[in-house]
Order: sequence, then structure tokens, then C-alpha cells
Amino acid sequence: MKKVILSLVLVFSGWALWAQHGCCGGGCPANNSSSSSNSSYNSSYGSSQLQASKPKAAEFKLFPNPSAHYFQVDEASVAEGGAQQFRIFAANGREVASYRLEKGLSYDISGLDAGIYYVRFYNYKGHPVAGRILSKASSAGGL
Repeated sequence: MKKVILSLVLVFSGWALWAQHGCCGGGCPANNSSSSSNSSYNSSYGSSQLQASKPKAAEFKLFPNPSAHYFQVDEASVAEGGAQQFRIFAANGREVASYRLEKGLSYDISGLDAGIYYVRFYNYKGHPVAGRILSKASSAGGL
């Protein structure tokens, strides 16, 4: 039986959840493994078997999270992550901010509405390397 091994890099966290839990919450016919604790996911089609390993994204840490006014990216994350810039996207997919990534800087989000945002990190070639969720608290919360 011929095996094809695919290494997937899933940048967008929603895609990572889709791969982890199956496209239909574990009931997707393309996912024969219903357990999310497996180290790989298998799918059979005819006599071929596809196997994909879990994606391993850079561990960019945002703090404080949630925040009302500013946030920082962990310095170790900046040094090891390979990213040069990041963009912040609203829940509707619209880009709301873009920053050059540098050690020790605080990034102002006080002008954004309270809500959940997606932060996508990009390498020097402009390719996405990781993504994180950022929660913007209301200014009245005092964070």
C-alpha cells in the first residue's frame, strides 16, 4: 500500500481547529480518526493512504491579553519566530492595523473597538508564519 506523507503548516487558527476536530466536528468522512488526541490524522481513498502531522506554528505570545490599550509580543518569540511584521484583523476579516515587529515595543490598540481580533505574523518574504487571537477589552475595564 502506497503511503503519502504530507506536512501541513496551518497558519490560520480556524484551519488548525478544522484539521484537529474534523470539518464537521469529528464526523467528516475525510477524517477516519475521530479522536483529537492522535498525533496524526489518516484518510483513506481507494488504495492510497494520506497522513498529515499536526502543524507546529511559532509560539508567539501576546501580553497582556486581553488588553484595552496596548500589548507586547514576548521577546523570545520575536527572536525565535522569524517574523518581521504583523497585521491585526477584525472578526470580519478586515485589516485594522499593521506593525513592524521589534523587541520591547508596545503596540497601541486603544483605537480599536472591544472584541476579538486575529494577529497574523509574517516573515521577511511576506509569508505568514503564525497567528494568534487577541482580545480587546473595553477601555472601561481598566486593563
